[in-house]
Amino acid sequence: MQNYTAEYSTKNIDFINLYNEIRKKYNNNPSGQQEYLNKLRELYATYQKISTPLKHMFNSFFLENMIKLQDNFFNYCIVKGVTEINDELRINYLKNVIKLSDDDIGNYQKTINDNKDRVKKLILDLQKQFGENRISIKDVNSLTSLSKSENNHNYQTEMLLRWNYPAASDLLRMYILKEHGGIYTDTDMMPAYSKQVIFKIMMQTNGDNRFLEDLKLRRAISDGVLRYVNNQNIDEVNYNEISDADKNIIKKILTEISKMPEDSIFTKINTRIPRDTMPILRRYHLWPDGWNIRGLNGFMLSHKGSEVIDAVIAGQNQAYRELRRIRDNIHSEIYFKQTDELSSLPDTDKIGGILVKKYLSGSLFSKFRQDTIIPEALSTLQISGPDLIQRKMLQFFRSRGVLGEEFINERKLSDKAYIGVYKTTGTGKYDWLTPESIGVNDVTPADESTWCIGKGRCVDDFLFKDVSTLKTENLPELFLTKIDTDTFFSQWSTKTKKDLQKKIQDLTVRYNELIDSSTIDFKNLYEIDQMLHMIMLEMNDDIAKRSLFSLQVQIAEKIRRMTIPVDNIINIYPDLHKKNDNDLSMSIKGFLASNPHTKINILYSNKTEHNIFIKDLFSFAVMENELRDIINNMSKDKTPENWEGRVMLQKISRIKNERSS
Repeated sequence: MQNYTAEYSTKNIDFINLYNEIRKKYNNNPSGQQEYLNKLRELYATYQKISTPLKHMFNSFFLENMIKLQDNFFNYCIVKGVTEINDELRINYLKNVIKLSDDDIGNYQKTINDNKDRVKKLILDLQKQFGENRISIKDVNSLTSLSKSENNHNYQTEMLLRWNYPAASDLLRMYILKEHGGIYTDTDMMPAYSKQVIFKIMMQTNGDNRFLEDLKLRRAISDGVLRYVNNQNIDEVNYNEISDADKNIIKKILTEISKMPEDSIFTKINTRIPRDTMPILRRYHLWPDGWNIRGLNGFMLSHKGSEVIDAVIAGQNQAYRELRRIRDNIHSEIYFKQTDELSSLPDTDKIGGILVKKYLSGSLFSKFRQDTIIPEALSTLQISGPDLIQRKMLQFFRSRGVLGEEFINERKLSDKAYIGVYKTTGTGKYDWLTPESIGVNDVTPADESTWCIGKGRCVDDFLFKDVSTLKTENLPELFLTKIDTDTFFSQWSTKTKKDLQKKIQDLTVRYNELIDSSTIDFKNLYEIDQMLHMIMLEMNDDIAKRSLFSLQVQIAEKIRRMTIPVDNIINIYPDLHKKNDNDLSMSIKGFLASNPHTKINILYSNKTEHNIFIKDLFSFAVMENELRDIINNMSKDKTPENWEGRVMLQKISRIKNERSS
């Protein structure tokens, strides 16, 4: 990346100098503010021309290296056993593979311990306030759903391969509701305001709906209300990017609310719902281009063991299975070599049982590994998040016939499938005072989220900063790891392990010997690779195939790293007809003197020498004919100059003939 920033350095300096000139010229010139604005717009357009190509290059390199890093770590996790990955193994990887410094390892260990202490303190404080029997902390690994290999593999894929914690959380939310029932909520949710609070907001703003709709204003009010109910100072509300006029109005609103009893600030949701349903929050956000209204799985409620939850979990698993199938079809190269070959086919055609459009750029598959790395490349919503949840809920209610009709409105879910539903009034504005169903306040707006809105990385760090001062780490190579029999097969189905027990044992022994060996027995390597291939053909266990594929990746890496010395033999094929015997002798003596074990092969071809000799004869014959023609033509004009030249050419021809004979 430093090479590319160097390429742009001159442009960057010019850009900064121009900006400083404009700012200096107009900074104390109130009458020239419009011209100042126009100049800044022109400068911004220039910045975009500099920034955009560098941003694309950065994204490309960043994606490539992040995927390599993720793949290497996930391969390490699979061989170690994904269910066994803990803080100790992570530290071992950072230390022995990434080779971080002792200081970095120490800071990482301190962060882990600090986080554990913070959680313990938080729980203890809450238990003291509300009672031990009301608050408890549970390990997600205790969820029965995670003992199912497919669920666990999908969860570990997000945690250990994609490092996509929102997606991993999506999966856990469904498992939690399935096994515990009740309400799931994100920590950035707060109860909905009571009618009294909404009324005070409307009165203090003279009906200005901005204070119920604008995300920044809503955030500031929520901040103040939370401070009040938690006995904190409401004067410490964050008013960043809020005008002084709006700030004063919010302060008045909070002053009025702080006069109310705490138990009248919020209102309760209706927790009485039909069996086998799962209402989720409908979120209303006003964006610059209009309202963005969507379902949000940050707040959901359902009964323990609800069938609709089973339908959603099945849908999540199906989404992951399809992604794996697409990847397998691409890697196998059975149907095509490159996905570009499919671009001319109709989207509705199927290749390897998958629609063509699902392979191509812009598809869910193409975005899967880019998600959380490249801005705007989002896949989580449709694989595990609210988009998939709503789609599977719709399918479930359709399958229920008459019982599901009230949850469907033509081709989408009806209002009854959500909580926090509002209707518009005759003016076209939403009636915030009388909701159709009580919901919750999402304290953190979507534009503050780490994944709801794709964020463009600010390229200023690379254009206008000395990147040599940034700390860099080398991309680690794949860590070659032996099979740990206690953990490697932990996610395999019982049937697979039973059916292939003997073959697995043989494979483990031979594979570990191969990884340990400092040399390669290619016959042995071929046999191990064949064993892997044949075992994969025999099994129907998708997760087991994933783990065996990781072994194939390691074998390929083992071969790539092996350096085998060539035989200490020097082969020479000299041009003997050039009669450079002395040079050839000196060269051979030099090679032999360099190493007492060096051998020399001098290759010679009679046919080649004969061909070269015949070629010379032909060239002399052609030259003789050319000279004879020239001499004969010169005899027509017998001037002294021609006669002298003719004699000289005849002499040259005679000498050439003598040499060739």
